[in-house]
Amino acid sequence: MGWLNPGDLGPLNPGRTQIAWVRRTQHQIRRTQVQATNPGEPSAWCSSASSPSLPTSPTPTSSPKAFLLLHSNSSKRNSPTFTFTIQEILSGKIPTAIRVAQAPTTNTSSTSFGAMNITDDPLTVTPDINSTLVGRAQGLYASSSQEETSLMMVMTFSFLEGKYNGSTVSMLGQNPPFNKVREMPIVGGSGLFRFARGFAQAKTNTFNLTTGDACVEYNVYVLHY
Repeated sequence: MGWLNPGDLGPLNPGRTQIAWVRRTQHQIRRTQVQATNPGEPSAWCSSASSPSLPTSPTPTSSPKAFLLLHSNSSKRNSPTFTFTIQEILSGKIPTAIRVAQAPTTNTSSTSFGAMNITDDPLTVTPDINSTLVGRAQGLYASSSQEETSLMMVMTFSFLEGKYNGSTVSMLGQNPPFNKVREMPIVGGSGLFRFARGFAQAKTNTFNLTTGDACVEYNVYVLHY
């Protein structure tokens, strides 16, 4: 059997596509596509393997004005440094950190792997718990290592004092609490600390192995606009 004539497929509607299965021999089948063109133009035969090429998107051009604006703002960056103390209390009637979840094997793990705590710790000016309150450390931390005591920290420092009242700085990182100094990245902020970047260094002042209460000094270096 030979090729079918386009006329054997019936009239074509402009703008629509019809598919014809054409048998050339008893052992060979080829799929062809009959595509109607605009009225007044002849119909075209094309292989189904072919596909129309996609239009190329125009390459965006940089705006000199936007470039100058971006770089002119770089001179307005601020880099304050904060020193405060986190007062974490797990004991007593009003703890500031509580365990909210743990794994089935947490109690038998030497590192308390799988334990998760939620915190609302006061930030004070000095290690004295009765010193001036400047903010709260609110977030969570989880024991995330099976080989050593190490805490995954997701924490927001919410400030309550002076011009920073209502502004926050967010920290995310690994905290091995028995190391002398731990460093964690500052990943963002709000209020006066929008687009904040930087790092925090933590140093334990006191830690009670019986109750879990801790007093930790933080030095926070922030770069923001």
